Formats: sequence, structure tokens, C-alpha cells
Amino acid sequence: MTLTRASPAKLNLALSVGAPDANGYHPLASWMVATEFHDTLTLEHADRPSLDVRFASDALGQHTVDWPSDKDLTWRALLLLAQHTGHQHPLRITVEKRIPPGGGLGGGSGNAATLLVAANQYLDLKLSDTTLKSHAAQLGSDVPFFIDALQGRPSCLATGYGEQLTPAPHPHPLSLVLIWPGIGAPTGPVYKTFDQLNPNAAVNLPAVRNLINSQPLGHDQPFNDLARPAMHAQPALRDQHQRITNCIERPVHITGSGSTLYVIARDDSEAHTIATQITDRLKLDAVATKTLADQ
Repeated sequence: MTLTRASPAKLNLALSVGAPDANGYHPLASWMVATEFHDTLTLEHADRPSLDVRFASDALGQHTVDWPSDKDLTWRALLLLAQHTGHQHPLRITVEKRIPPGGGLGGGSGNAATLLVAANQYLDLKLSDTTLKSHAAQLGSDVPFFIDALQGRPSCLATGYGEQLTPAPHPHPLSLVLIWPGIGAPTGPVYKTFDQLNPNAAVNLPAVRNLINSQPLGHDQPFNDLARPAMHAQPALRDQHQRITNCIERPVHITGSGSTLYVIARDDSEAHTIATQITDRLKLDAVATKTLADQ
């Protein structure tokens, strides 16, 4: 018997960032949503635990698995479950990836959360959401969000340092296009540039709340305090952003610290048209998708 679950990507439709505190951590407020675009995780019983990560033929961009299994968040999630239950779980885990690594879409975090939720179901561990989120928080600041998303709450307001999550009803799924610019934007240099450009930045929580309450969302409404620093730190990303903007003649946004770009469309048909334009004219990987609906 096998169990297969979708592991969704996430977008930051709004991201307001403050100057770092005394410990070097940046407070923030963000509207985070999960999307239909996803990796796929499969579990099956085996003689011993194992993890096989591979990229699907329809992945967003061309990538290789260049990290060891024991450094993968999915594997670390399995180890946390073993520590919690007091015994090893001999599962064969297969992750088929479409989400680009290091692209700001939370692929690794989502995989870890999906493992926690799927293994809890598959092994009938009967762990509560609170326990799952406690494990998730040990793996990364984005991982608890994906626990909520997988349980039918795919939209939330994240505050504090990203660890405080409040459900944000999202009654109007957004049609959109995800674009892989062919380059990464490492998080560290982006935040360093943000600090240089915005030494006295303060979190604008009302602006994020207003955006959440302004649904349905217009194609020019998302905002991201890390967009300018990301393009400043990575000029090639700025160039690709401009190329795409010129090609489709509408606002192009950055999720998180980058480097994945996205465009909001009127509907699914327009999203597919825009994705085709970008692929054909600019030879960049683009995929039409939409945000997940509340359940």
C-alpha cells in the first residue's frame, strides 16, 4: 500500500520587513498562500527507511539534486517522528520535485510538512496538529504554514518572525503564472542588501491586512519589501524581471527573497496565454497555476 500527497508551493502576496533586532532577526508581516503547483511525495512500507528525491520532467526550470539525503528537510522530518515515537519508521519516501530549490517557493519546507502530515496518516500515529506544528517549527520558519495548508487552511497572515500564523480567508483563488528566471537569489545577500537600503525599516502590518481584505486581488496590488534588494543584490534577476515586464506589459512580482517571479492573471485562460508567451518569446520556464481554495 502506498500513500501519495501533493506538496504545494507557497507565495508571499505581501511581505513587509523590519530592520533586524538585537539578535539579528528581521520581524515581518506577510500574506502567505499555497498554490496548486506542487511536488509529489509518496510513502510506502519498506525494510528500512530511505529517501529518493528526483526532479520531474515538468519541473519549473532544469535542476539536479545536489544535496545529500541526510541534509534534506524531508529526512530530518522523518527523524523527528522517530524521536517522538521512540522507534524508527521503515518508510520508502519518494519526492518528485517540480518546485525549484532556492526559488522562494518553500519547496523543501513544504516537503517536510507533507512528510509529517502524510506519515501521521499512513502510520496512524494520531498526532495532533499542535504536535505536528511543534515538529515543523524545529525544521524551519515556513514549515508550520504548510501544515495548515495541507489541512485545508492555505492562506494565512504570518507575523513576528514568521512563526505567528493567523488564518486569512481566501475566498477567491487567484490565477497566476510562476516564472523561473534561470538564476538564484541567495537569502543572506538579499537581507544584507535590504539592511543597507532600509536601515530604519518598520513592519507595516496595516498594509498587509488591507491587502488581505481587498480581495479579489488586482494584478498590480502585491508588494514585497525584498523585491528591490533582491534585484539589487542579483542584477541578472533585475534584467530578467525587466525582460518579462516588457514582454507581457503588466506587473511582475517576486516571491520572498526570490528568485521565482510571478504574474497575476484575470483567469486560468489568460494565465496559460501569458505562460506560453514567456516560454515562446523569452525561452524561460513558466507555468500557469492558481492558489488553493479554503476547505
